[in-house]
Amino acid sequence: MSKKPFHYELKNQVSGSAEIRMYGYIGKYDEFDYKRFQQVFRDALQTHSDLTIRMHCGGGSVYEGLAIYDLILNSEGHTKVIVEGMAAS
Repeated sequence: MSKKPFHYELKNQVSGSAEIRMYGYIGKYDEFDYKRFQQVFRDALQTHSDLTIRMHCGGGSVYEGLAIYDLILNSEGHTKVIVEGMAAS
């Protein structure tokens, strides 16, 4: 059984607000790791003061997941994370 590649998107909403949607496994094997998330996250915060992250991640690299968590935690913007199912990384 092959797994689906990681899916993410940045959705602009009302002025000053955006949403990042993350679905899949986190790690280099799915081409969505800390480095890629950092790029998407920082790009979003440059143009939006409020950010919502919706995620359903069935696993992947714990180390990549922790790095992503630390990036969100230490950001200066207002970020809300909504877990839709699980965040197993």
